[in-house]
Amino acid sequence: MVKAALDLAKITSVDPFGGLPETSELGKLEGDLNLYDDAIGKMTTEWKIDQAMRAEKAALDFDPRIELSEGASFDSHIGRRIFANSRGFLGSYRTSSCSLSVVPVAKQDGAMERDYWHTSSRNSARLESPESVGRIAAGRAIRRLSARKVPTQKVPVIFEPRTAGQLLGDIFGAVNGGAIYRHASFLAGKLGEKIASDALTVVDDATIPGLFGTTPFDDEGVASRRTMVIERGVLKSYLLNTYSARKLSLKTTGNASRGIPATFSSRPVRSRRRTSLRTFPADCTSRNSLAAGRTRLQATILRAQPDCGSRTGSSPFRFQKSPSQVQCSRCCRGSIR
Repeated sequence: MVKAALDLAKITSVDPFGGLPETSELGKLEGDLNLYDDAIGKMTTEWKIDQAMRAEKAALDFDPRIELSEGASFDSHIGRRIFANSRGFLGSYRTSSCSLSVVPVAKQDGAMERDYWHTSSRNSARLESPESVGRIAAGRAIRRLSARKVPTQKVPVIFEPRTAGQLLGDIFGAVNGGAIYRHASFLAGKLGEKIASDALTVVDDATIPGLFGTTPFDDEGVASRRTMVIERGVLKSYLLNTYSARKLSLKTTGNASRGIPATFSSRPVRSRRRTSLRTFPADCTSRNSLAAGRTRLQATILRAQPDCGSRTGSSPFRFQKSPSQVQCSRCCRGSIR
């Protein structure tokens, strides 16, 4: 591997923006970030199978209309990451994770609908119970039955947590440093400008203990940090690694990600190493918003279009062509098309 890297370096043209971070930028978070749970490594195969079977049974027992299941799964992972470079940085950390999911299928009047639920954590004690996962998944599948059309209308849309995370993740492709310096994002050149509602503040935080996006350092040896990306609707920062930062005459934000083969990119939200995104909206909750007395739609599923909107700023999602992709909070019960 080293020889192959050296051979490639000999035929690579000089790039003035390439290279390691400055020594002053190298570092790591100290202390226990709760990234590893020893109990996950001790899980037996038999125990994992039992967890999956319990989740599936709970889904099938939830309602007579749950007639089938596309299966349940329990996954676990343990690993160690070590990074060193020629500027004296050396760091390592252990990680673990586990997850449980189930996909039940509901049937009524010849129509079939499916949905899923899952739970995941770096700590086994934080997983939802198999019974809870099964019941929630079954309930989501049931509510997709008997979809019906509603009149065309212009109303506020409330995104439930699962869909909000998906929407936010794809939008964050637009603040990826690689997309910015290539002018492949509608947010290129908009630092300091108003791009969203005053009610929206978004932070990229890789320092919160126990979360999947948390690491003591990024894949260039730069200490992880908390980056204010959008503050009260104003774009405050892009997410950058050293290369994209130099291309933009900015500083790295500690978002480098190394893939296989070893290539660097400004780490987007949906990359292999996820960041921890936190939103700070206006003082309201989905439930309160739905009960506020106006007709609203609650988005429970998003279907991404092939052309993501990070280039143009247009929505990469559609709501049509799938029963119960949105639910109406007032004008009807159940699912709508």
